[in-house]
Amino acid sequence: MHNLSILKKYIRLIVEDQSTKKSNDPDIMFAPASVKPANATAATKKDDASAGQKSGTAGSKSIERKKLEAVNFSDDPIDWVKAAVRSPRLFDDGQEVSTSGLEFSAMSSVAREFGLTDLGRGSSRNAFELDSKRALKLAINDAGVSQNSNEATLSHDKQYASILPRVLDFDKHGEGFRWIVVEKADETFKTKQQFVKFTGVSWASFMLAMFENEEFAKEVAKEERKEADPKSFSDETSEEIPEATPELKEVAKSIMKMAENNPEMAQMDFMKPDSYGRIGSRIVVVDYGISRNTYSSLYTQGRFDPMKAARAAAERKKK
Repeated sequence: MHNLSILKKYIRLIVEDQSTKKSNDPDIMFAPASVKPANATAATKKDDASAGQKSGTAGSKSIERKKLEAVNFSDDPIDWVKAAVRSPRLFDDGQEVSTSGLEFSAMSSVAREFGLTDLGRGSSRNAFELDSKRALKLAINDAGVSQNSNEATLSHDKQYASILPRVLDFDKHGEGFRWIVVEKADETFKTKQQFVKFTGVSWASFMLAMFENEEFAKEVAKEERKEADPKSFSDETSEEIPEATPELKEVAKSIMKMAENNPEMAQMDFMKPDSYGRIGSRIVVVDYGISRNTYSSLYTQGRFDPMKAARAAAERKKK
C-alpha cells in the first residue's frame, strides 16, 4: 500500500497514551474518510496490541481498539493533503521545519508517499499529476499560497474561461489556498519550439499579438532565432514579424484583458512558453497569478528580458 507508512504513523499517534494526547487534539481527532485499505486492519491490530502492552491495562487497550475501528483511511491523496494542512505534525517525517511552514512540508510528504508524478517544481509551488484530467498544485511558501489564491479566483471569472484551466477544488482550511486542484493540460509547452509545432505560429508573432510592440517582437524573434540556430545566428538580422492567426490573436487579447484588470499581476509570466499549454485544441495559460513584486524578486535575475532589450533598441535608434 503506497501510503502505509503514513497510516502506521497515524495509527501510532492515535493509540498513544491519553495522558500525553488529549482526546480533543486535532492530530488524533481528524482522519480522512473514505476507503479503508485491506491491510490497514492488520497493521492497526498489531500496533494497537503493542500500545496496549505498554499501557498495561486491558480496559485502556479495549477503548483504543474501538477508537481505531472507527477510523476510515482514504485512498484519495486529496484527503491526505487536507489532513496534512489540518494536522501537519503527522506528516513532517521528523524534518526540522519552522512551525509556520510545517504544512508545506507535510503536503510534500503526502505527494511523495503516494508517488504522484512530478509535473514541475518552482520557487513557490510544486505541481503533481493526480490523474489524466487533474493536477495538484502545492504551495511551498506564502508566495505560492498567494498564487494559488489568484488562480482560484481568476479561473472562475467567465470572461477568462477560454484561456484558463478550471480550478476544481482548493484548500478552504483557515486562510486557505495552500493547495488547489486544477484541470490538467494535455500538454505543456516547455520550449518555444513546442509552441510553434502545435500552433504553426512563431513565438515572436504571438508576443506581437499580445503586446503590440514591434521592437519588442523583433527582440523576441532575434532570441528565437539564436536558440534555434546559434551557429549561424546574426545579431544584425532583421525581418518582418508575421501576424498571428485570428485564434491566437483572441487568446492574446483575452490574456492582456486579464492583465489590465489585475494590475498587480506580473506580465513577464506571459512571456515564457512554459506558462502555456493546451487542453484539446485550446491554448491555455497554465501558470499565472504571481505578483509583480514576487516575480521581480524571484525570477528576473539572469533571465533574458525582451521588454528591456526592446527599450534599449529604441534608445539606440534615437541616437
